[in-house]
Amino acid sequence: MTDLQNHSQRTAAARAGFSERTARRFDADPTPPSHRKIIHGRTVADPLEDYWENDLLPLLVKDSALQAVTLLRHLQGAHPLEFPDDRIRRTLKRRVRQWRALSGPECCIIFRQTPEPGYMGQSDFTHADELGVTIAGQPFPHLLYHSVMVYSRWEYVGVVLGGESFTALAEHLAPTPSGRPPDDKLGGVPQNHRTDSLSFGGQKVPRTFR
Repeated sequence: MTDLQNHSQRTAAARAGFSERTARRFDADPTPPSHRKIIHGRTVADPLEDYWENDLLPLLVKDSALQAVTLLRHLQGAHPLEFPDDRIRRTLKRRVRQWRALSGPECCIIFRQTPEPGYMGQSDFTHADELGVTIAGQPFPHLLYHSVMVYSRWEYVGVVLGGESFTALAEHLAPTPSGRPPDDKLGGVPQNHRTDSLSFGGQKVPRTFR
């Protein structure tokens, strides 16, 4: 404010360390932003206030599939002086979208549960301590890796001598030249695989991956 006495608004804003636009806002209202009253709701007049209930809503109730541009053309034909251009098109789209969500016809939502061959596999690890397996009288701590194909219900169980990790999953899931049990029966890997949260190199592996 002191610089404005001897400099232009742009120069004073640069000397104060903020933009010219901020300077214009400060000139219009010098109240600090932390002390300004927050305005909630609409700040400008609704251009559809006098036309929504009488002109547009009956058309939507009759045919909920009408597009916003069609309603705009109807308004322009009925009130050419009030709507000479497409300035309210986005406002009308937003109003129609809101009406469909709150008052429009119910939509049929379908989550298809149709498994496809080779598309999805699932696996998990299980602690086997409660089985009491011993070797030469000594306890044999291990995990069991269980894999299943969603479509065919093909299953495989393998022994894991470590923790639940992506490395252990890859050793039992991916085909290898060694001829592991999954190789000669499954013949490959699923397109997508779903499992628990695993770690690999200190990073989390997504629950579902390709």
